[in-house]
Amino acid sequence: MPFGDDHKGNLAKKYNVSGIPKLVIIDEDGKLITENGRGDVTQKGADAFDDWK
Repeated sequence: MPFGDDHKGNLAKKYNVSGIPKLVIIDEDGKLITENGRGDVTQKGADAFDDWK
């Protein structure tokens, strides 16, 4: 998301973002898959993608 994007505030509230870096994984409909995407990638690497399907 570009710095200063107008959607930032609404998305931060919707997906519980209080700081950066944060990686929130959502599906194509905007449904939350995980708020811990960064942790998943740190622990599992590319295998994290399998958990998000």
